[in-house]
Amino acid sequence: MPQCPTFFGDGAIYDLASDTWSPMSMTNAPSPREAHSAVWSGTEMIVFGGATTMLDGTPVNDGAIYPLATDTWRPISTLNGPGARADHAAVWLGTKMLVWGSLSGFSDGYLYDPALDQWSKISSANAPANRQRFAYATDGRRLFVYGGGFASATGAMWSPEE
Repeated sequence: MPQCPTFFGDGAIYDLASDTWSPMSMTNAPSPREAHSAVWSGTEMIVFGGATTMLDGTPVNDGAIYPLATDTWRPISTLNGPGARADHAAVWLGTKMLVWGSLSGFSDGYLYDPALDQWSKISSANAPANRQRFAYATDGRRLFVYGGGFASATGAMWSPEE
């Protein structure tokens, strides 16, 4: 009988200059999970979604923010946010995190503003079919999607309306 993996709910910070690891506070940290996203804003890490159990692959739509300066976690709002998803793409766009798609069948996207703790849905007109991950942002304004799962090899680019 195959064994289920252990999902961890802890973390550490590596400092390249000193070649050392330091534990992160786990107070109010998100639940243990896999297939989640994590983006770095320049001052804090935002963790969103993923699956909390391997047996049924239960996806979640919650997350938390870890500001390095305070070594604390605070939960993010789920109000008006994405449905529960795992294996999705997430990128930092300068002031907001964009979450898009998933292996769970979503082909939609949302922007999360950590300063306001608010979600807003983005347009999905002309978006590629759902797929897992495979996204990249380069200039703080656009999300590029190419390839991915579900036998799809098409791509698209999202950017806010001018």
